[in-house]
Amino acid sequence: MGWLSYGDLMTLAGVTDPDSKACKQTHLDTIFKAANFEVKGTDPNDDNPLESLTRQEWLEVLVSFAES
Repeated sequence: MGWLSYGDLMTLAGVTDPDSKACKQTHLDTIFKAANFEVKGTDPNDDNPLESLTRQEWLEVLVSFAES
């Protein structure tokens, strides 16, 4: 899932709340970046595209939502 699709999904699902202290779009963007973070050069065979979430990273995002 790409960055724009992620943002669209969060908006359509009603996850973002501009009046919230912990669920604004900027918070959701930070969760996306944290789940998608990779140390460059650690795995030369890695097929994980930049600026996109894999299934495992998507699950990490969902767990982060549940924790907050």
